[in-house]
Amino acid sequence: MNTKLIAVVLLWTASSAWAQLAPAHEAVLELKVEAADVVVRGTVQDVHRHEAGQLQEVTVTVKVLETIKGENRSSIEFTDSEINPSNGYSIFKEGYFNSWRTGGYEFLWFLRKPGAGQSSFSSF
Repeated sequence: MNTKLIAVVLLWTASSAWAQLAPAHEAVLELKVEAADVVVRGTVQDVHRHEAGQLQEVTVTVKVLETIKGENRSSIEFTDSEINPSNGYSIFKEGYFNSWRTGGYEFLWFLRKPGAGQSSFSSF
């Protein structure tokens, strides 16, 4: 009898805690949308890794399924850069993005327009 009562109390406590966390998640989403120049829903279409001396870049092309903020387009490209290639993180990122491509997963992408000297969007 006491075991069942404890289980019910634990479930009720967990659901109450989740309800309190939801508004914080919504606030973070609103801040990301506000800070982004472009927000799209899309799938990874192509992934390339480039090396330039100490700099390694992973360039990702996203097939746009829906534009939420910014100019409408059929695809968008962004670059993720890393200065220290010795740790293999860019190879890890390339594999991760490729797994999303082959899986056909849809994501919300929050991107900033290229700054001076940059050729593609950047993620954050």
